[in-house]
Amino acid sequence: MLADRIRDLGVEVKSFRCGIPREWIEVARFFGKNYEILADFLPRLAEAVVRDRKIGKCKAFLPEKGDANKLAPVLEMMIDVMLSMRIRATFDASRNVFLMRDIPKCSICFFQGIWLEYYVAQELEAIGNRLPVPMEIVVGATLKRSIHDGTRRAWARIIEVDILCCVDDCIFAIECKTGKSRIKNELKKKMDVLPGNQVCWLAVTPSCMPKGEKLVKRKNYHVLSIANVSRCTLSKWLTKCSSLLCSV
Repeated sequence: MLADRIRDLGVEVKSFRCGIPREWIEVARFFGKNYEILADFLPRLAEAVVRDRKIGKCKAFLPEKGDANKLAPVLEMMIDVMLSMRIRATFDASRNVFLMRDIPKCSICFFQGIWLEYYVAQELEAIGNRLPVPMEIVVGATLKRSIHDGTRRAWARIIEVDILCCVDDCIFAIECKTGKSRIKNELKKKMDVLPGNQVCWLAVTPSCMPKGEKLVKRKNYHVLSIANVSRCTLSKWLTKCSSLLCSV
């Protein structure tokens, strides 16, 4: 259904990530649910995993700033959660360091940010399970559109969309960012392939929302901070956009 709907827009689906490792889901959900506390620590953890990827273990020091009294209990709980990925972890409170061993090389990209894609996809899946119509979700989709510039020659633009979902013939695209990047410029390039008048775009980023706001509307996409990701806010976004898209 989703691939056919994408092709109807003149876009080819070249590939997508095959399935979500179930053992990673628990860790992704833990990161997401505790993001407000882990926000400053997770980039340090990702950096440590990449730095020491050849030896399969790492040590990540806690941020100097922040409330260690809140972070330490969460890291203690994280030790048990990591076992779902078969990673042995310990937390040394005296040195303010979190250590991990037996890190699979295939999981490096997970710590770099793919965990957020899995977390958002799982929240969407939970919403889809309650809908009267089917929802199809794809993670890590590579898309290609051939663009004609008025001459005989055509050129192709290839993009990767973190999450695509289709509900009742309406397509929703989500870009997930855990680091600081110029999301506006990235989305502009991707909207050349999937325009905002055909697909509803959402950017999930670490940015803080204005006071009292959870879902912010930009010119042709919405922004949601990682700390505000929930089934409630995602349902609100789907509802806001579905009537507009499905009437096109």
